[in-house]
Amino acid sequence: MDDTRIIEAQLKRTLRAPWQVVARCSWGYPQTIVSPLILDDGTPFPTWAYLCCPVLIEACGVCESTGELAQWDARIAADDALQQEMWALNKRFLGARNLTTKLFSSCSDIAVASDTTTVDALATDSADSDVLIADAAGARDAAATGLVGQRYPLRAKCLHAHVAYELAGLNDPLGKDILARYVPLCASSAFCSSL
Repeated sequence: MDDTRIIEAQLKRTLRAPWQVVARCSWGYPQTIVSPLILDDGTPFPTWAYLCCPVLIEACGVCESTGELAQWDARIAADDALQQEMWALNKRFLGARNLTTKLFSSCSDIAVASDTTTVDALATDSADSDVLIADAAGARDAAATGLVGQRYPLRAKCLHAHVAYELAGLNDPLGKDILARYVPLCASSAFCSSL
């Protein structure tokens, strides 16, 4: 299976390197990829994880268009425990993004790594999560952001990214909720087999 061809068909665009698959569906197709803070072409990429499953992308779009971002904002604002979960998620995210950036920087001769790996180490290694990893133009601004490219993690934004974070192993409560509702739909769909 050619991951590059599959993901480009899923996303309907050319991939920018470097990237690595970190989650696959029950059919074996890529669901989530991760990239470092700065892409090979110098573009800042603060989001870290990118959802590529077309079924889940559509499900997230439906959730957002029916007002779930505002509902999540209200839940987060009213729930101290959920606020703590979001701060902890932000810390895991920063550690994972920084470690990914270091790994890709130390393997700069690898443009595309498409084998699936565990991200347990990425999710737990946050010892230097406040360290600026890259010095490229735009890196300082990108490095200053947390979840979903925001500086403040207690607002819901881009459910696609939250699902990608959950699939990448970061224990994202928003992503977990959406997956609980939509994975059965994804599991019953062979959409990617037509790509």
